[in-house]
Amino acid sequence: MKNTVYKLSLFVFSVTLLAFFLMGFAVVFTQMYGLFAGDSALVKHIADLLKDNSAYVSTVCAFAGYLCYYTKPAKKKA
Repeated sequence: MKNTVYKLSLFVFSVTLLAFFLMGFAVVFTQMYGLFAGDSALVKHIADLLKDNSAYVSTVCAFAGYLCYYTKPAKKKA
């Protein structure tokens, strides 16, 4: 059972970490583009669009990482 929880939490951690990074890069680089282009509406829009979703994903990622850490199978002694 512990191994199944570990594998599931590792999968959820990997997927949500990737999603969190991609959303973070999208926010940062789109806002940087909007800043250089002088488009304040774009900066506000991308923040409104992805800010809450990235916070939710990062929360799920943190809990999945916590589960991974505490359900990791013990190393077998040789």
